[in-house]
Amino acid sequence: NTRKKIIFGAEVAKVLECDISYVDKELVFGVLLNIPNLHESDVDAYKAQGQAYIESVLNKSKS
Repeated sequence: NTRKKIIFGAEVAKVLECDISYVDKELVFGVLLNIPNLHESDVDAYKAQGQAYIESVLNKSKS
């Protein structure tokens, strides 16, 4: 579980293009707290964008 948290933190830093120690936690949590307020079509668009990022960047770095 701790390993997954560390990996997720590193992935967040990679998306934000910064060192993990410079991740703006307040901003990240603020964005996450607004997810329930998103329109369903926005959620779908963000998921598609996230999946494309996972496939093109994260999965590429694992191979």
